Amino acid sequence: MGHFHYGLMEVQRHQKRKKWLAWEAVYRYSSGYGEDYGWAGLVLVGLLVIFAGCYWALGVPSAAQGEPWWKRWLHALLYSFQGGTLGRVDFYGKPPGLVARYLHLAESVLVPVQFGFFPFALRNRFRR
Repeated sequence: MGHFHYGLMEVQRHQKRKKWLAWEAVYRYSSGYGEDYGWAGLVLVGLLVIFAGCYWALGVPSAAQGEPWWKRWLHALLYSFQGGTLGRVDFYGKPPGLVARYLHLAESVLVPVQFGFFPFALRNRFRR
């Protein structure tokens, strides 16, 4: 059934090539039209790691001078997790710079949507 759904979505994509929307492309590449939960989970973890890397490069959250790089990376990963959670658990304060605030905003939109794709794909796989 999953192969049929994927094939149907591909046929519809080719039929309306000019009208193909960006959200359909995101849906296709991030979860395989809601069929591939492994890929959806990998993209979710990848988004968290990419945003953590961006935060680490920006120096957010600010760390003590003597801390090793891996501790700063763990702080950045926790900060990225904070931005992506739906419960808005605050481990750290608001981001200090404008670039970091835009990154936090983008992450707070993308990560919860991708998290929604993951259980949806998981449900579709085991529903059949």
